[in-house]
Amino acid sequence: MNMNRESCMNDKKVSIIIPVYNIEKYLSKCVDSLIAQEYPNYEIILLDDGSSDKSGEIMEFYASKYPYIRALHHTNHGVSYTRNRGIREVSGEYIAFIDGDDWVDKHYLSRMIEYLEENNLDFVTCNYSFYDDRTGNSNKWMMYEESSCVDKICAAEMLLTTSCVPWNKIYKKSVIKDCKFPEDIAIGEDTIFLMELLGNCDRIGFLNESLLFYRQREGSAMHSGLQPKIWDNVKSGNIVYDIVMSYSSSLRDAAEYRFSENMANILWKIIYSKNIKEIEIKYHEELKSLKESMRGRYRFGSKNKYILSQKRMYLNIAYISPFLLLNMFRIANFIKRR
Repeated sequence: MNMNRESCMNDKKVSIIIPVYNIEKYLSKCVDSLIAQEYPNYEIILLDDGSSDKSGEIMEFYASKYPYIRALHHTNHGVSYTRNRGIREVSGEYIAFIDGDDWVDKHYLSRMIEYLEENNLDFVTCNYSFYDDRTGNSNKWMMYEESSCVDKICAAEMLLTTSCVPWNKIYKKSVIKDCKFPEDIAIGEDTIFLMELLGNCDRIGFLNESLLFYRQREGSAMHSGLQPKIWDNVKSGNIVYDIVMSYSSSLRDAAEYRFSENMANILWKIIYSKNIKEIEIKYHEELKSLKESMRGRYRFGSKNKYILSQKRMYLNIAYISPFLLLNMFRIANFIKRR
């Protein structure tokens, strides 16, 4: 840390919550990037979600060396439980979530807090860079070309149509209130949390600086294949859509876009699997549930400006019947193999 922590009484404390699970290869880079922050007043709360590697030992090393770092451990309950526990443990006026395999620029806290306080924001978000773990290449994703401050309706539209993640943001603790990450949902839980939190906000800031590095790696939750938990896309898609529409009917396109992304996530993973027919049989009831959800939240023939035309075509077929869409691809794959 570059500044004297004893001289930071005028700077509000930021509590940084880091869920940790089997990331011994990456954790030190994350924590070291936070130790190097210019901003002087913060705490780091490392929460081990039952790791079986040396992640817990690495946490204890940092906690023993730096008094502003805490290491907490519990049996495996998932990332939502871990983040919720972190929220209960904070002592700062501001809260940030960072995943333990990502890292931040040394100006991350100082620039984010400066922008938040100058504009009297409830939370602030920034651009970030993708780091490909396989190639070592890094690319900035400039979602926000210009910095701006908006109300919750505009913020909802911007977040739903770009990136609905909790970890490139800093929040006033006061707006989190009773908001929690749903612990019974494994996919889309962060979007639910973010959309519920927006209900407590008046003013949100978007900072056009890339200050966080998101690591893309094999085996991460966002890049896993077809697993039973993928059907949580339906549950979270329904919840997010309903929350957003309760704020304003003007958000229909954005809510529909986010919902359609959830449905497409399921359909694409089935389509690109090697055994479409087996999956149809195994998950027959889940596919029927997907169809029912689409009937209430996706407009057949929609000309939604956020949904690409080819994707709209496939979603329209799935609206009629997801089984029809899957059979079309199954037949196409059969013809290709002949």
